[in-house]
Amino acid sequence: METKIEGILDEHYNAEPDLVDDIGDLAATYMLPQLLILSSQLNSAGGLRSVYVNFGPKGYYWLNPESWPVNDRREFENLLGGLFENGMIIDPVTDEVLCHKITDLRDNVPANSKLIDIS
Repeated sequence: METKIEGILDEHYNAEPDLVDDIGDLAATYMLPQLLILSSQLNSAGGLRSVYVNFGPKGYYWLNPESWPVNDRREFENLLGGLFENGMIIDPVTDEVLCHKITDLRDNVPANSKLIDIS
């Protein structure tokens, strides 16, 4: 016979993990890394040709390294909301694609690329 405590423990250990899908949580997680990458000396010197971001359950996205870094959390949340809703962000002034969703990361990375994981 199972006790109440054993039942609670079983529910806890067999539960599915919570996936981060709240825009506020994603913005808090990804704002600093994108700011550091886009503001880096490597990027300023033209050393980055592509930046790929894994937003977990939201999928993979390509980020144009020539785009501007966002350092305002509300603006970043709004951009992420638009990105997840529309699948891309386009600069309203230049009509340049700043970020877009990709279906498979392996199909989009050039053969001579080095993958760097910041986690």
